[in-house]
Amino acid sequence: MKEPAAQQPPAAEVTGSPSFKRDIRPLFTDRDRTSMAWAFDLGDLAAVREHADAILDQLASGQMPCYAAWSAERVALFRHWMESGKLD
Repeated sequence: MKEPAAQQPPAAEVTGSPSFKRDIRPLFTDRDRTSMAWAFDLGDLAAVREHADAILDQLASGQMPCYAAWSAERVALFRHWMESGKLD
């Protein structure tokens, strides 16, 4: 059963360049991390940097996370992080 989008933690309002620790890591829930643990750790900066293009493709298409698509705001924050140089 899909969780309603309202239950997702809100995307932080970011001024300037987003950081992984402050802005991106909190977007991934424990459930997300557990679901992807077979492939890589969504809580690990290096792993998310390495797979950022594929993650964004899945987020933008609504295929990830599997239980409910991210809001456009959350996807935009992830995209902004990538475009800002994937800062830690």
